[in-house]
Amino acid sequence: MQFLESIYRAKNLRTLFLLLRERDYELEMLLLNSFHHFKFLRTLILDCPIKNLPDVVKNLIHLRCLLISENVRIVELPETFCNLCNLQNLNIENGHCFKKLPQGMGKLINLRHLIFHHVYYSGNVVFPKGIGKLIGLRTLREFNLGDKDDREGCKLGELKKLNKLRGTLKINGMENVVTVDEAQNAQLKEKIHLRGLELLFETSAFLIEQKGGMENDVKVLNALEPPPNLQYFKTRAYWGNTIYTNWMMSWTTLKKLQLIGSENLEHLPSLGQLPFLEVLVIAGLLKVKKVGDEFQGIEDSKNKKDYDIIFPNLNSLQFGHLYSWEEWIGMGGTGEEEEENDNGIVTNPIIIKIMPRLQSLKIEDCYKLKSLPDYLLTAPSLKELKICRSQVLEERFQRGTREN
Repeated sequence: MQFLESIYRAKNLRTLFLLLRERDYELEMLLLNSFHHFKFLRTLILDCPIKNLPDVVKNLIHLRCLLISENVRIVELPETFCNLCNLQNLNIENGHCFKKLPQGMGKLINLRHLIFHHVYYSGNVVFPKGIGKLIGLRTLREFNLGDKDDREGCKLGELKKLNKLRGTLKINGMENVVTVDEAQNAQLKEKIHLRGLELLFETSAFLIEQKGGMENDVKVLNALEPPPNLQYFKTRAYWGNTIYTNWMMSWTTLKKLQLIGSENLEHLPSLGQLPFLEVLVIAGLLKVKKVGDEFQGIEDSKNKKDYDIIFPNLNSLQFGHLYSWEEWIGMGGTGEEEEENDNGIVTNPIIIKIMPRLQSLKIEDCYKLKSLPDYLLTAPSLKELKICRSQVLEERFQRGTREN
């Protein structure tokens, strides 16, 4: 305590790191009450088991960075926190217990980075109206939508003017978007600096009935028009029975795609013509029974000559929990094209490469799948083939191994 009092004379202190692993109420109070001595703080790092942010923090008007570690037990920030108009970086690592952002968040006009850790919990943090005023935001890893009946909760339209966002944006609560206008109002296509986007639905059968059925999710997803320069895209628990690909096919830069838990999808979207797709994960599509040429992006067999390479850069493909999946068929590596010349109709062979760079194929919990296409088993770059809890396939491969 004497040492702490001795540094009160450091009036120009810029960085203060408070580290206290075990609860010591007297020392804790002394530490927290010391803030008013350091009016010129730029960086404050809290790593002590405090439950409330002291009111005196509102006077740290020069503060640029606040880090709240996982050791801190603060559940919400006080409204007075929003007086820190020069704050640029708010890093919240105690997502396991943090519950709510203050209603006046829109006052933090200089905020550049709003970062949550502990992703399994941060989706529960309540975001208020007004986030959309933070037009200088560069980093917003989590964006949580309020319930449609929550007047104080955050709506998707708050994203409209946040066009400086970079990195990856995860939107939790997509099931609360009930109109096409609300989806369009987010203006995601204007977020040209975003490289990753995750759309997370948490939809119960009751909620689906309340908001107009699975057709609503289809319309909302199509109306979003995600950014054109994405390298990573993920959906989870999407309830629609189809995924429109009119905007998906415009992603000439997409490298990683994950479709998780879309229980009503009966057919995979056409993905074979995404030129730079490297990683594809498909899991939890419970109604898919057959995968065919539509997955490769070949709908018209007469025009197969237009598809010389399918999935040209895919190197990792993973399927999991497709419990109804029985067939995986697809055209082979060769085909025929009819051409008319002076000598009549001539049949010319065409060669189509499918997944020429595939290195890893994993299939897990696809109990009914009977076989794999030949082009997969003869893929020139395949190094890893993992089949787990897919009894029919496992038996066939074991039998084939014994015969060879």
